This record gives sequence, C-alpha cells and structure tokens, in this order.
Amino acid sequence: MGQSNYNVWKFKITNLLLREDLLDFVEVGTTVALGKKEQYAKKKNKTLTIINLSNKIMPYIQHLCDPKKIWITLSNIYEVKNTSCKLFIKS
Repeated sequence: MGQSNYNVWKFKITNLLLREDLLDFVEVGTTVALGKKEQYAKKKNKTLTIINLSNKIMPYIQHLCDPKKIWITLSNIYEVKNTSCKLFIKS
C-alpha cells in the first residue's frame, strides 16, 4: 500500500468494517461499556485484524493498539492532502 492506492485500500477496509459493524472503532473511537469488556475486546481485535491486512503498513502501526489511532496514522501517512500532491502522484 502507498499513496497511489491508499484510497482503494481505505474504501475496501471501510466496507469490511461497515459490514462487520466495526466502523465506529476507527471513525469515532469507542470505550468499554460496563459489563461488555469481553465483547469490546473481540470487536477491537477483529477491527485490528481487518486494518492490518497489508504487511507493508506494519512498521508504521505495530506499536499502536487503538484502531482509531491506527486509522489516523495511516491517513496522515498515505492520504493525499491537496490538489498539487494529487497531480504529482498521477504523473
């Protein structure tokens, strides 16, 4: 994964997370509800597994254990921020 295919990766992962009802873990962040610790842990681990499908991103995120922080980190690294960068990548 890199800047040239980040948006495709993000689209696919977003859809996987949405299908599994896990998108809130990366978009909103979540907290453990009282009495739901085991369910929270399972969902968090599943979210981390889906995000980590690409080995190329591991060096950037292996020290992180919060899905939202991983999502933000990857966005900061790979997401094109302005039009001139987009034009440069296309050429």
